[in-house]
Amino acid sequence: MNFLRRTVWWILLCVAGLAPGAFAQSNKAPVAAPTTGNAKVALVIGNSKYQRGELENPVNDANDVAAVFSKYGFEVVKVLDADKQKMRESIRKFGEMLGPKTIAVLFYAGHGLQINGKNYLVPVDANFKSADDAEDQGVSLDGIMQRIESRRPRFNIVILDACRNNPFARSYGGGGLASVDAPAGSLIAFATGPSKVAADGSGRNGLYTSHLLRHINTPNLKIEEIFKRVRMGVMEQSAGAQVPWENTSLTEDYVLNTQGAAPIVAAPVATDVAWTATADYAQLKAYLTAHPIDASRDQVTLALARANANKPLRSEALKLAVKDCDKCPKLTELSASTGAKKQYVGTDLITVEEYQHCVSAGVCRDVKAAGAGTPLGAVLPVNNVSLNDASQYVQWINKMSRTKRYRIPSQPEWMRIFQSGYFLSPGRTLAANKSLCDIGNFYDLTGAVASAFPWNPNTCNDGFPFISPVGMFMPSLDGVFDLVGNLWQWTTSCQKTDSTEADAKCAKSRLVGGSWATAPRWNWNNPPEIDSEPDLATDLFGIRVMAQDL
Repeated sequence: MNFLRRTVWWILLCVAGLAPGAFAQSNKAPVAAPTTGNAKVALVIGNSKYQRGELENPVNDANDVAAVFSKYGFEVVKVLDADKQKMRESIRKFGEMLGPKTIAVLFYAGHGLQINGKNYLVPVDANFKSADDAEDQGVSLDGIMQRIESRRPRFNIVILDACRNNPFARSYGGGGLASVDAPAGSLIAFATGPSKVAADGSGRNGLYTSHLLRHINTPNLKIEEIFKRVRMGVMEQSAGAQVPWENTSLTEDYVLNTQGAAPIVAAPVATDVAWTATADYAQLKAYLTAHPIDASRDQVTLALARANANKPLRSEALKLAVKDCDKCPKLTELSASTGAKKQYVGTDLITVEEYQHCVSAGVCRDVKAAGAGTPLGAVLPVNNVSLNDASQYVQWINKMSRTKRYRIPSQPEWMRIFQSGYFLSPGRTLAANKSLCDIGNFYDLTGAVASAFPWNPNTCNDGFPFISPVGMFMPSLDGVFDLVGNLWQWTTSCQKTDSTEADAKCAKSRLVGGSWATAPRWNWNNPPEIDSEPDLATDLFGIRVMAQDL
């Protein structure tokens, strides 16, 4: 099988969930020679009225997604509550419309499952009585991929909201869809992780599609950024229970809503920022507050972080911090230390630059963190890291440390630091008379402009629509910055379950502190927590360390 055939095969594998072994097929149907094809084509399928496992939202999802792509000039093939014959006819029609210059979109909402390592889309007339029925009654993506492969479209965008819990998977296969790699020129978006189950939703749309519909109309936003915002919104709303993910190998930028511009766009040109050299903290902060989306934000943010380092609260806290080795992070001694040995906590979240030292040493995994490879890496906290990444970083630091032993805190340890740092007395918090935007980087008016999550923002403006530099907000009473907000912080604690499973076999670990996208669930007396697989890395996860004297 040539490379291009393998490419398109992998794309549509996600929609029906076929595993790598599904490539071996001897009964391939003949296809027509490639034609010029339509410019933009979308196949949108929504199946709700199943004989078994009826769903509330997929037809609504399909109608709403079809309307969006129609608005942006796509010729849409829409199929609702389709039996197997109707699905096959729509797939054939879709394939005939594609050509080498086509932007092709495939959206599927409904039941999908994997059986014996292969993924299937489930027509509404399916009535599986055994696993073998999937091949006869289900629709694999083998045939769809064969048709797409022969047409060689320019872009392939596959969106799969097909991981909903269903009676077929429970009886005859694994939950969710199998993992699929994205070939060159494609993006594959999943409602949730491999073999995980997505929520059908309680409103008009499924949880995943509701966030997709909210972000897909954002002007001049690259397709990868759309799905990044969808992932963050779903993860926050589900408290970590559902984390969408994407595999992408696009070779060009694609923007759906170009506001009249060509669909392939270049990066914005930065405006003149010479004024930042003489600007003070107030001027820089005012600019960021008034310009939540601006090409100059990176340069202004860096200048603000440097100005903030000279503010009394920040400069005095840094003077009190200790540093055990040249590449070790700064530590703050805890006033409420327990035990004979002094206890410390990271003054800041681990920065991109600090984490990159471990990467350069060949110990830590390289991650796609915001600010990596730029001067901002010195002030932005590293994100897109898993608990496994955090553990590797700590092991590396411990090999260099002379006087201390580092670790990732447990959830109870973090709670003790939180309570001693933010509570003046029982029931009275440090933030009692403060705006939440003074205390931490949460979802606020600036964030709402940039991200538009489906929950009300905090009614203040901190100037940071996404991640902020470390140390920009009021420290805790111990002099610890960003203990709340900015990024969720990994702990070593297992999620609360009824099982007695050992921590070594813990399916999910606890994250604490909230993030810049957190608003509706923040409560000082009961701060929000989420759970995630320890190997999962997302844009909202960061690292804080603890230490004690040897």
